[in-house]
Amino acid sequence: MMKKPLLSILVANAFSLPVYAFEPFTVKDIRVEGIQRTEAGTVFSYLPVKVGDVLNDEKSAQSIKTLFATGFFKDVRIEVDRDVMVVVVQERPAIAQINFVGLKEFENDMIIKALKETDAEIGIAFDGDGDRIVMADENGRMLDGNAILAVLGADLLERDKLPDKTLVTTIMANTGLERALKPFGGRVLRTKVGDRYVIEPMREHGYMLGGESSGHIVMLEYNTTGDAMIAALHVLATMIRRDQPLSVLANAYQPVPEAHAKVPVNGVWPSENALEDVRREGESEINGVGCVVIRPSGTEPVIRVMVQHESIRKAEALAKHLAGRIAGLR
Repeated sequence: MMKKPLLSILVANAFSLPVYAFEPFTVKDIRVEGIQRTEAGTVFSYLPVKVGDVLNDEKSAQSIKTLFATGFFKDVRIEVDRDVMVVVVQERPAIAQINFVGLKEFENDMIIKALKETDAEIGIAFDGDGDRIVMADENGRMLDGNAILAVLGADLLERDKLPDKTLVTTIMANTGLERALKPFGGRVLRTKVGDRYVIEPMREHGYMLGGESSGHIVMLEYNTTGDAMIAALHVLATMIRRDQPLSVLANAYQPVPEAHAKVPVNGVWPSENALEDVRREGESEINGVGCVVIRPSGTEPVIRVMVQHESIRKAEALAKHLAGRIAGLR
């Protein structure tokens, strides 16, 4: 089915909005096309339309106006593909090219080695575009997104600056995060995987802290998407404010052991109900001690299984068993 253009706006015609008549419909999904540097989560965070909303001329015009006002885009269009709202953007030009010589991925051991050689109190590593972060304390313990959220969340809770005592993360977060925040009265709201799903409830309910295990940390007061630099600065500020090393601040977060498995899908995907039945079977096995997540991958044709349990052997055995049950569904 061809996509039908609904509305469009150009830099040269910012105040003259061409409108195409269309029947209002309930949005079942939102897709962003044309982004290269901008995160999809940034677009979703500004977009005044969410999945489940009714899209009409007024909301389409408002969406275009809002996205154009960010200054990120020189062209914004809204199109529809069945019941999917398609946001088509053209980014404003930035630096054309930056060449790095000798840059490559490095292992955790390199951070730990550098900490020991320099007697540094903290190690910080960003990904290539600066939206994800991992850290290491002065003892060389590596800290992922869960640990960083725990450090920042506990500090905000103690200072009564975490709205509704809630931070937002995904279903893949380690249950050690809830345990770390519980003594401070904090709670964790879990969403589907992806920064867009983390940001949506943050904007809707005014939550200020969210992120993912991968190191996407969103502090909505300062940015509308994952920002590794901002996260690092706030961890450093917490160390200074508390006058404590990172090892002490992060000690409250102790991850629950977890095991992963994936099941290749060749053609036919199992139904959501069938996968939910397998998940419930896994939950009954661990009897409330840990968690089970079963979800289709968003990047490859596999179904992912994650089991968290106090016993790593139990987690590994159950993940393997559930993967076998899923493979047998076809």
